Amino acid sequence: MGHLEPTAGIAGFMKAVLSLCQGVIPRRLHFDNPNPRVDWANLPVRITDEKMGWPDVDGRPPRAGVSSYGWSGTKAHVIIEGYGQPAAPPSLNGNISLPVGGPLAIEASTPGNEARQAGLSPAKEARPVRLLPMSGKSEAALRESSRALLAWLDEHENGENLADLAWFASVARSHFDFRDGLVFQVAVSLRQGLEAIAGSPGLAFLPRAARLAIVYTGQGNQWVGMGESLYRQEPCSGK
Repeated sequence: MGHLEPTAGIAGFMKAVLSLCQGVIPRRLHFDNPNPRVDWANLPVRITDEKMGWPDVDGRPPRAGVSSYGWSGTKAHVIIEGYGQPAAPPSLNGNISLPVGGPLAIEASTPGNEARQAGLSPAKEARPVRLLPMSGKSEAALRESSRALLAWLDEHENGENLADLAWFASVARSHFDFRDGLVFQVAVSLRQGLEAIAGSPGLAFLPRAARLAIVYTGQGNQWVGMGESLYRQEPCSGK
C-alpha cells in the first residue's frame, strides 16, 4: 500500500489485527540485508524476512504493537492482545485469504445522511448559512448554470435538499475558471443570488489558481466555549 500518511496508523492497526486473527506474521516488505553493525545474534528481536507462523508460547497470549509518529511530535503506541486460537479464514487455491462474513452495505457520507444520523432534518439542520460555489468555462456557461438552478428551484420551493445541493456543488462538480459563489440561508436568498448571476453583465475570471495560506495562532488565544458553535452546527464534528 505504501505510506498512507494520516491513515498509516489505522492501516498498521488493521494489519496487526489480521495477523493476530490468522496467526501469521507477514514478510517484511523490501527487506534483504540486515545492518551488519547490529548484534542480531544476541538481541531478542528478529526481522521477518519470510512469512512465519505466530509463535505459540504457553501461558502467554499473542501481542502486537503499533506505533504512530506525527509531524507535530505526537507519539502514540497501542498494544493489541489476541485471545483464543487464531482461526484463519478460508482461502482460494491456498493463496488468497478472504474475510469471513457477507458483504456490508455502507451508506454514502453526505450532509443529508449525517444530519439524519444525528437526528436532524436535512432541510432544517442547525447550520445558519451555506456556500454554493458556481463555475463555468465561459461567462455564458456560468449564466446558463444559474438559469438551470433557478428552474430546479422552481420545482423545489419548499427548500428541500438545499444542503445536498451545496455539498455536491462543492465536492462532486468540476471547478472552472469563470466563478462565483453564493452565500445563502434559505431558498429565497439562494434565488436572489442566482438571479443576480444570471443577469450580470460581467463575471469574475480566475486566470490561474490562487495560492491559499492558512495560519493558525499559537497558544494563548483560547476561550471558554470557542468550539461550541461548530460542535452544535456540524453533525459530524461531535463524533
